[in-house]
Amino acid sequence: AFVDVEHRAHAAWRATGGLPLGSKTRLVVSSHNFQGTLSLPELRALGAEMRAAAGDQGVVKLAQMAPDSLAAARMLSFRAEFPGPVIALTMGEAGTFVRLLAPRFPATVLTFGALSGRASAPGQPTAVQMLRDFRLGAMTERTKVYALLCAEGGAAADRAAAVAAGVTAGMV
Repeated sequence: AFVDVEHRAHAAWRATGGLPLGSKTRLVVSSHNFQGTLSLPELRALGAEMRAAAGDQGVVKLAQMAPDSLAAARMLSFRAEFPGPVIALTMGEAGTFVRLLAPRFPATVLTFGALSGRASAPGQPTAVQMLRDFRLGAMTERTKVYALLCAEGGAAADRAAAVAAGVTAGMV
């Protein structure tokens, strides 16, 4: 079992008793930023604070809004180097690929896909899209990933179709 506690509320939660001593339940310490994506040094610092709060067996969960693909790529860099169990996602259309590449990182605990028409964050693909169109169930840390870079003004549907075509062809 897991208990998810927002990082900003962790001290207050701990003051009320936190997890009972000897509990098998694991703590998820979460941080959500709907305004943007921190710099890599800021992500590292926040991640270290959250790791200290969650403990070695706990899970650090960072979800931040990615205004562009460069911001989203910072989250991938953070995820690749961060020690221990982690959920590191970006929200928004530009950050969708971070959710789709989660299985490439062995320490990633999970990623999120919405039920049809029920996204809980901007840019969140549906679970069906993730499994059928992007073949998430077949991806491992050894999966080779190829990217198609588009101009900022490129249509999201065109980019998604190109990625799906690569997945279908076995390129991803």
